[in-house]
Amino acid sequence: MSLSHGVSVNSYHTDNEIFKSKAFVHHIASNYQDIRYSGVGAEWQNGVAESAIGLIVSRARTMMIHAALHWPEVKDETL
Repeated sequence: MSLSHGVSVNSYHTDNEIFKSKAFVHHIASNYQDIRYSGVGAEWQNGVAESAIGLIVSRARTMMIHAALHWPEVKDETL
């Protein structure tokens, strides 16, 4: 799918879950790609993803505080 959009994937960095299945590893190898695995509970090994998640959470929190300050009658505590 990535090649159809002009993007060539050389390697993957992932956790040990579903991406360690024999079928997936075989598919990676047959396409001359590389795969590396993070240690269990080692979120620090994937800094790009963790940084993106932190940015999204921070922005969502900011928007929720903004909404609560400007429209207190419509805020939803379950969020």
